[in-house]
Amino acid sequence: MIVSRSGKVVDVCGYDPSTTSRQLEVVTAAIAYDRPTTGETIILVLHQAIHVPNMDHHLLSTMQSRTNDVTINDRPKFLTACPNDNDHCILAPSDNPNDITRLPLRIHGTISYLNVRKPTAAEYANCEHVSLTADAPDWDPPHHQIPTC
Repeated sequence: MIVSRSGKVVDVCGYDPSTTSRQLEVVTAAIAYDRPTTGETIILVLHQAIHVPNMDHHLLSTMQSRTNDVTINDRPKFLTACPNDNDHCILAPSDNPNDITRLPLRIHGTISYLNVRKPTAAEYANCEHVSLTADAPDWDPPHHQIPTC
């Protein structure tokens, strides 16, 4: 669900450098995640996302999420010595400052993923929202500050 349009476009090309690039729109989008244990719906908000109209799945920039204080634990549990609930999941700040939103990842082959879907207007209006990426400042990876130790 496109929530808002930024009016900005970016040049995007695939992994094959011989293919031509194309301009795609930068949007704020929302996807619905249904907790498998409770059925509760959470709205995941993706600010500064690239809208690819003909794609049937979503790609999340882990770097963009990490700069928004979202933890991406993408190591599968079977590769973790002593796995716990925080392994192989996304941990995002919650509406409640004393809590985090835990989104357990699933795995298909070598790909970690979340089952998501398009939210209804009622879900968007009434369910908890969790931002996986920041709305500001503008996402511009080459210009991010490198922390000093």
